[in-house]
Amino acid sequence: MSTTWVFLGLLAGRELAISYVAHLREKNEAVKDVLGDAGRAFLGLIISIILAFAMPLMGTGKLPSF
Repeated sequence: MSTTWVFLGLLAGRELAISYVAHLREKNEAVKDVLGDAGRAFLGLIISIILAFAMPLMGTGKLPSF
């Protein structure tokens, strides 16, 4: 998961550089895209943590399967 955050950081830096230095995009639009990407990555992190805790419990039968 750490490589995902590094990759997103590189993409965010690129997007912000394009908007601030090259003036090819609006600054607000770039920030909105960066925050959206970070939000989706955080959601994926939450889901993976839930699965990491739930899968062993489901395997032992202590948690009902869905």
